[in-house]
Amino acid sequence: MVIQNVNKNYEVIRQLDGTEKMEEYLCREQQTGEYRLLVKVSDGTAAKHFTLFLEEKIKESQFADYLECFQQNMDLYAVFRYSFYPSLEEKLARENCSRKERAELARRLLEQILLRNPHPYFLKCALRADLITVSKSMEVSWNYQMTNEKSFDSCPLSFVFDQLSGIFARLFQTELSRKSYPLLEHYLEELQGGKFSAYLELYEKFMPVYTDLTEEGSEERAPQTFLFRLWERTKKLLGFLRKVLLVLLLAAAVCYVVYSCFLDTSGSEVVQQTIKQIGDVMIR
Repeated sequence: MVIQNVNKNYEVIRQLDGTEKMEEYLCREQQTGEYRLLVKVSDGTAAKHFTLFLEEKIKESQFADYLECFQQNMDLYAVFRYSFYPSLEEKLARENCSRKERAELARRLLEQILLRNPHPYFLKCALRADLITVSKSMEVSWNYQMTNEKSFDSCPLSFVFDQLSGIFARLFQTELSRKSYPLLEHYLEELQGGKFSAYLELYEKFMPVYTDLTEEGSEERAPQTFLFRLWERTKKLLGFLRKVLLVLLLAAAVCYVVYSCFLDTSGSEVVQQTIKQIGDVMIR
């Protein structure tokens, strides 16, 4: 199936998702060969709402992922960029990514959010580990799953930050479980608490966390959980007691040697033996 615009033809590869009012198709633009996401809105009221949303709020912000919209057979089609790279979920599942690599992925994700400056609705439709994509050169992008036409203007920024905290929890689950990076924990607490007000602040506040995650030595930082701290204190106490015990044993050994020498000196007496008989001969 080919969906035609005035000067572009979109060859449908497959349907990705859909409801009664909105459907998504993965397409290839025949003129350029590039992959596109086409969102089809068949409900008249929803189409009008979506058109106003795109033209009045999205077009003015120069949102790079949104390319165009057009009508065909009374249906509205909105065209978006599409990334064909493996998803973040796939990468984390099949690769043993280092802490520094995961920190770089997080930084690049925030960088792309800052550069693209998307409306919160689009981030709500994209901030999932199975929609975020990563190339071999660590280029981070994402795809959209837009099937809820009721949340165009009712998506607060705090909801987006809460979703982003879920991505970060997935990226750094080992470090968070070990409680070895307090700056990271504090950053996620602020994300979940809705303490940020803009994408720029979101990025700037992450940079000290990024430095902490990447400039640490090659050794993994020790965990700081309660049980680990208790064990560390127990080991220190046992080490101290061991040293005390060694000192006490050494002192006891010295005391024993001194005491033994004293007994040998004071208790020794000259024993005189008198021979009174040799065989049958008596000696007087």
